[in-house]
Amino acid sequence: MPPTLEPIEPPPDAPDLNVPDQKLLECLRERGLKPVPDGKDAWQTGLPGLRLERREVMVVRMGGQFLGHVEFVISLDHPTYGKHLIGDLVSLSGPSGTGVLAECVEVFCKMTFDPVRALFDEALFASPTNRLVSVADPGEAVAWNVYAWGIDARGPDLAVLQPRLEEVNLLGLIGGTLASYLLQPKLHWCKLYGENHASHERQFGCIFDGHREHQAVQEMAHGLNLPPGPEQWSYRGFMVLVPHGEPEQAAVDELRADIAALPPAPRPWWRFGKPEPRLMWKTV
Repeated sequence: MPPTLEPIEPPPDAPDLNVPDQKLLECLRERGLKPVPDGKDAWQTGLPGLRLERREVMVVRMGGQFLGHVEFVISLDHPTYGKHLIGDLVSLSGPSGTGVLAECVEVFCKMTFDPVRALFDEALFASPTNRLVSVADPGEAVAWNVYAWGIDARGPDLAVLQPRLEEVNLLGLIGGTLASYLLQPKLHWCKLYGENHASHERQFGCIFDGHREHQAVQEMAHGLNLPPGPEQWSYRGFMVLVPHGEPEQAAVDELRADIAALPPAPRPWWRFGKPEPRLMWKTV
């Protein structure tokens, strides 16, 4: 006779893998939304043109801690800013696998979903986190709304990191990379992150409109200017930028004067080519 296989009972602290979906629906309803299922692991949020899909869920135990991540894709079809896919993966650690998964969803909803949701909500749209003016040479001046719910910073050694984050701020961390995207007056989105642990080298990352930006990685390392050390910290930020309204004339005049004071842009080696456009921006 073949051996009888007894069912294996999961350990008492095994994470509940249904939690991400349950927590996501809870977070959406807390925001006054009425999510409706739309295929496997996906929901229409109740805002026309805004759909959410939950993808990979993972939890591993490492000693006394659980490391988990949850991946989402936001699909937006906006009447002004068009169609976009925004992917995000949130990774966190903690003493409970179920708790880590729930917290990943909470961070995603606050840091990533809410700035996107602002494009579909009149009250939120009218109160951007920042307003920018950009001026290109040659080119026009553009006013921008920025939606970003701050920086999520964690770790036992935040005292090392927090003062620098407050001084440099989210926009300043990647100001040069940001300028290259502001040359295109359309919707842009950006995710950036950094971490430092004793067990591996310091890491930074930036994804702009779905593309990894290596220049931004260098900008963050240089802008934070933190000496190497065993401190443990991490941060993540997310922002959506859209052209909206008319630029303030005083800001435009100031930026044009700053550009005029720059040395002439080098001409390309190809004799029929034109210099790359230059752009400067400022918050207003």
